[in-house]
Amino acid sequence: MPKMRRSMPARSFDWRRRTFYGTVVDGQAAIPVERLTYGDLTYEVWLVPVIVNGTRFTTAPEPVVVRGGQESPASVTLHARPERGSITGTVVDGASGEGLEAALLVVDLASGAAQTTTAAADVHFMFDDLPVAEHALLARRADGFHLPQRHDLAEASTVETRLRLTRAGTAVLRGVVTFEGEPLPFAQAEVEGLPAAQADPMTGAFALDAVAGEGELSVEVAAAGCYGVRLNTTARDLGEITLALHEDTTVIERGGSRLYVPAQSSITRDGDRMVLQGGVLWVTGAAPSAVTPRR
Repeated sequence: MPKMRRSMPARSFDWRRRTFYGTVVDGQAAIPVERLTYGDLTYEVWLVPVIVNGTRFTTAPEPVVVRGGQESPASVTLHARPERGSITGTVVDGASGEGLEAALLVVDLASGAAQTTTAAADVHFMFDDLPVAEHALLARRADGFHLPQRHDLAEASTVETRLRLTRAGTAVLRGVVTFEGEPLPFAQAEVEGLPAAQADPMTGAFALDAVAGEGELSVEVAAAGCYGVRLNTTARDLGEITLALHEDTTVIERGGSRLYVPAQSSITRDGDRMVLQGGVLWVTGAAPSAVTPRR
C-alpha cells in the first residue's frame, strides 16, 4: 500500500519592518528581497534623496504588491521631483514691450509665506529656493502698473515668465450680476490685466477699480463655472448684467430645488447617491425627478 503524504500547514514568512536597499543605475534599480512570503505582501518603495545639478530630488512612497510564489520580479516606476523650485522672468510694458523697473512679490498660496525683490529694466529677476507649491506672482509700480500671475511649481519646478504690465486707469467699473431676476452669489467680473472683482453675494453688485477712464473694455462676468457672459463696452456703469447658463452645464431638479453641475465636474451614481467630483456630495431618498443632461 502506498504511503499517504501528510499534509503540511500553510506557512507565511513576514518580513515587515525591514528595509531593503538597491542602487540606482541609469534610472533603474533591482531591490533584492530576502525570502518572499507564500502569500502576498505590500511594500513601500521610494528614492533616497539625491542631488542632481545642485537640486535635491525626492519621491513619495509608492506601494508595490509582491505576489507569493511569483518568480518574476515586481516592478514600480517612481517619479522624482525637486523639493524646491524657482520663478524667473522680466517685466515689460504691456503696450510697447519695453523693459520696466518694478517691485515684485511672490506668495505661497498654501502657507502665505512671501518674498519680495526688485526688477531692473531688461534684467531678469529671480525668486529661488521656493517650496514646490502654487504661488501668486505680482509686480507693481508707483504709477499703477500691476498684473497678478499664478504658477504651480508642482507642475514645473522652474518657471520663466514675462510680466506684461497694464497701466491702471482712474475709473471704476460697476454692475449688478443677476440670474433669473435674482442676485447671483460667487460671481466675479474681470478685465484683462486687473484683479477680478467679487460680486456681493447678497446684492450681486461689484466694483472694479483702476480701469481705463476712456475707450472700450472687454469684460468677462462669470460664476461657479456654470454661468457667464462677455461684454465689449465703453460704459463704466453696466447696470444689471444677466448671466446665461452654459450649455454644457447639467441641471438636476428635485422638490423645487436645482443643483447646477459645471462641465468640469463629473457625476457618478451609487443607488440613491450622486457624487460630484470636487468634493460635493448630494444624497437623496430616491432618484432625481429630472436631469437635464449636458449637450
